[in-house]
Amino acid sequence: MLNKKARWILLTIILIVAVVYVMKWFCAIERIDAGHAGIRVNLVGYHKGVDDITEVTGWVVYIPLFTAIYEFPTYTQVKDYDPFIVNAKDGSEFTVDPTFSYYVDEHSVPRIFRQYRRTLPELENGYLKNV
Repeated sequence: MLNKKARWILLTIILIVAVVYVMKWFCAIERIDAGHAGIRVNLVGYHKGVDDITEVTGWVVYIPLFTAIYEFPTYTQVKDYDPFIVNAKDGSEFTVDPTFSYYVDEHSVPRIFRQYRRTLPELENGYLKNV
């Protein structure tokens, strides 16, 4: 059996771990890197949706139960898709190897997120791939 002092130390450690675990639901910190634009999305309440304010680079403190932070790179991206074969009308085959280079304007990030509700990797593998 543990003595009284060891029990209090164990109880204190368990309490600290429990408080830290619960706090991750109520407080989070995200770092928006340089060359990225961050947007704040309200998940609940009257003002649900994308705020008009684009977050600046740096540290952002938010409540994960009520808010989500999305980060979009604003530098040039290159997406290389797998090659595929296209059949021409005369029966000949051509191999197409698509590669896209694009960048997202920092001021367009909220509009893009409002319209598609996806992150850039999801847009690359969905909408952009089908273009």
